[in-house]
Amino acid sequence: STPNEREARHQFNQGVWAYREKAYARAIECFTKVIDCEHTLAEAFHNRARAQANLAKKQDAAADFVTASDIYERQGSRSGIDWVKTDLKILANI
Repeated sequence: STPNEREARHQFNQGVWAYREKAYARAIECFTKVIDCEHTLAEAFHNRARAQANLAKKQDAAADFVTASDIYERQGSRSGIDWVKTDLKILANI
């Protein structure tokens, strides 16, 4: 793996940890760094969207959910698309 891939993986793991700790702003920073390195990683957009939703950044969250869904669709990930749909329903009720 390249240094960028290792850094992206590290930032992704840090973002997941921050999210679990409810440190949503930190999670957003981490997932943004991942996206800067790996702009086709649906899970990074999806997780950033979930963190944004927890900070009531609905428009940013919705945009990332759509991007994640588009990438999941290109990858043929039905479960990813279904997960985004569920999250969008929750976002609509925030």
